Amino acid sequence: MNPYQQALQNEITRAYDIQRNQAAGQATQAGAFGGSRQAIQQAEIGRNEASALAKAQADNYLQAQQAAMGAFEAQQGRALQGAQQLGQFGVQQAALGELGSNLGRADVQSLQGMGAMNRDIAQQQLEAQRQTDMQTAYEPYQRLGFYSDILRGAPTTQSTITASSAANPSLLNQIVGGAASGLGLYGAANKTGLI
Repeated sequence: MNPYQQALQNEITRAYDIQRNQAAGQATQAGAFGGSRQAIQQAEIGRNEASALAKAQADNYLQAQQAAMGAFEAQQGRALQGAQQLGQFGVQQAALGELGSNLGRADVQSLQGMGAMNRDIAQQQLEAQRQTDMQTAYEPYQRLGFYSDILRGAPTTQSTITASSAANPSLLNQIVGGAASGLGLYGAANKTGLI
């Protein structure tokens, strides 16, 4: 709706009223006032007025329709642009969400690795402490076993046995070696008071 439509109609009517008055004045001067010629002239002025009013109204309607279509298209363009921006924002939000998820997963994996490493270190410390405690607890027994080995002349299970590729001793060497070992054991036992 054009707010100036009524003002335009009033101006068109005023202009055709002036034409009617001029035509009536001319007919009066010619002495033909109220005749058929004047009626035809007045009818023609009326038809022209109606045509001008219809054209003005149609032009205003067309302008209003074009303005409305332009406004609608502009609004649709703004809506489309807004939707595109929201879509881009949504994609950015999704990318941020995925990045956050990946970083969270990496943090969890890093924390798992650090936890496993700390657990292994703590386990190794506990194992070292257990072995130290066991060694401390068995140390007197090992010392007594060592003394016992000296007295017996035979190694305990903790001693290592090495194999060598020496030639077999003769029977005489074996007898002399056994006698020497026996005398050594006898001497050691005699010193300790076992015999």
